[in-house]
Amino acid sequence: MVCESNRSELNSKIPPAILTFGAFAAKIFEWLTNIDFLISIRSETFLLIFQVFIDYGIWLFFGGGIVWSIVAWKYPAKGNFWPAMVAVTGILAFVWGVLVTAYATGTVPRVLMAWGSSAPDECRATLDTSRLSSFRKGYQIALICGIVDPRSDRYTDTRISISSPHAVERFDHIIISMPHSQQMAEAARNLREWEGKIWHIPVLIPKDTDMLAIQSLSDVSKYKGKILSSGY
Repeated sequence: MVCESNRSELNSKIPPAILTFGAFAAKIFEWLTNIDFLISIRSETFLLIFQVFIDYGIWLFFGGGIVWSIVAWKYPAKGNFWPAMVAVTGILAFVWGVLVTAYATGTVPRVLMAWGSSAPDECRATLDTSRLSSFRKGYQIALICGIVDPRSDRYTDTRISISSPHAVERFDHIIISMPHSQQMAEAARNLREWEGKIWHIPVLIPKDTDMLAIQSLSDVSKYKGKILSSGY
């Protein structure tokens, strides 16, 4: 009887331990994969709810698991622990199901909302940074633009213009504009087929990066940045 009682008390400590470690592991997974960067959900209402859950909901489960674990170890309960186990398993299955599905099916979110300028020698774009919240601490966002030239590889073309970096806003739009660089302006004058066609690509740059070192889109990847355009 004593052995059965000890086993029952030990079993009652299992559900809170699983909830605590499972919730923390889910947060680690979200950090490592930057899950909000990969989400392709179109519904802004659901996206907002999901983002709040990712930012705060998991921590509530983690904190609740810690408190529950302390109580379970101090005051071990006797009896059937399976209802608690089923509840914990259901919660973690939902959390991990959403995270893994978003990671497996997600794409780069649409950050570039509008572009173009009335001035012929200026690049200008409106960026939606609301879906990049997990990058706020380590990255800044910038705009890179260049001339549409089928004979040149856009990824390595150095005839580009790069804006100064901006902070990633949580729920806002950013308008970035900058004049064409000297190289880009000279290339535009020499290309007869140019006809004012310019590409615009937003990028995330680590905060400690020297912006003068970014001479092409390939340098963004070289310095651990992220190109916010499908195909890169």
